Amino acid sequence: MSAAKPPAEIPFDVEACIDAAAPMLGLSITQAQRPGIALHLATTMRIASVFMGVELPDDAEPAPVFGA
Repeated sequence: MSAAKPPAEIPFDVEACIDAAAPMLGLSITQAQRPGIALHLATTMRIASVFMGVELPDDAEPAPVFGA
C-alpha cells in the first residue's frame, strides 16, 4: 500500500445537492434550514475527501465486522 496523498479538492455544489436530494427524500427544506444543511454537507465532504485520498491495493479486503 502506498502512502496517502493529500486529498485533491473535489468539486461539490452543496446547493445543487440540497436541491436534488430533498425531493428524492421527500423533505421540505425552508430557507432558514439551508445554511445548517449546507454546512453539514460541506463538512461531510471535506472529511470524506481525506479517505478518498488513500490508495488501496486491488486485493484489499474489507475489515471484518466485530460485534459486542
